[in-house]
Amino acid sequence: MDAKVVSAQGLKSKWKIPPQDVVIVGNEPYVKLKAGSFTLMGMVFESNDDAPQVNSTIAHTKYSLCCSNGFNMLINLRNAAQDEAEGSAQGGSTLFQDEGTAQKKQKRVYVSRLEAQSKRAEPDAMDMDITVQGKTYSIKVLQKVVGRDAVYVRYDPEDLGPVIKFMRTNGFVKQKSYFKHQGATGLWRRTNWLCCQEKGIWWHKLLQVG
Repeated sequence: MDAKVVSAQGLKSKWKIPPQDVVIVGNEPYVKLKAGSFTLMGMVFESNDDAPQVNSTIAHTKYSLCCSNGFNMLINLRNAAQDEAEGSAQGGSTLFQDEGTAQKKQKRVYVSRLEAQSKRAEPDAMDMDITVQGKTYSIKVLQKVVGRDAVYVRYDPEDLGPVIKFMRTNGFVKQKSYFKHQGATGLWRRTNWLCCQEKGIWWHKLLQVG
């Protein structure tokens, strides 16, 4: 599988997506919004007065997209959309439930490692809505297995364009020099191996998103 690259009108930065961050579902590619992706970070930070004003060296060692409110909101919106869809399918509306019943439903569901691996091997896609500068967009993402899973977005300008704007326009928080684990491959420290992932050379087609 070839690597993919995303560009946006008015930005010099390009988001380089290695093959291991691409999943094919229903003949459509979905790309991972990875917290430690320096190239995606560049698209979100570039010419953005609200973003951390850092040079590339500092960004590569002390920052991740976990400082982006929009990045974290996308995870929460994905989780909420999936939980709502699953609750509706099971007739699980909490509108008229008593407080005790509602609290029981909010308990975290345990998923074994083998079960998680099985579900990730055959992911399902779903629709979710995001609002960017007052306009609502419906985008396609992959369903989570556990709540901390990374968000995978369909590799299409109609989906990625709003997602990048969403991360650029929802503000930032101060961040220490660590990033949140995203669940798929175990716990890893932010060391040189992450940098090496971004240094590979792949043939690719450029996707223009805006």
